[in-house]
Amino acid sequence: MEIGERLRQIRKRIGLTQREAAKQSGMAFQYLSDLECGRNTNPSLASLRRLAEAYGVGVDDLVGHGVPRDPAAMPPGLRELLDDPEWADQVTTDWVETLLRIKCGGRGLQTKHDFLEAFLAL
Repeated sequence: MEIGERLRQIRKRIGLTQREAAKQSGMAFQYLSDLECGRNTNPSLASLRRLAEAYGVGVDDLVGHGVPRDPAAMPPGLRELLDDPEWADQVTTDWVETLLRIKCGGRGLQTKHDFLEAFLAL
């Protein structure tokens, strides 16, 4: 997936228009539009940091090196935890990355209970 497509996908997932995202990140609307449409495929690190902060994700998520936030790519137990309104806002991208790295008995966490226990313990 190209960076512009990823930026658009994340922006839409969090419910922002391009104008809102540009304002929140402190960048020009046209610059963001050019990024999302693929007219500019080489954003500066400073721009990526501002967008990441505005979107509440890591820069690695914007450039495609982070843990996929696509529910289909996550263990079912983690998807359940992220779908739970009581926990969804608390389990950030950084927490997802951490939880996915935890091994118990040589395997990753599986159930919602496993993920929740690990989250609360940390």
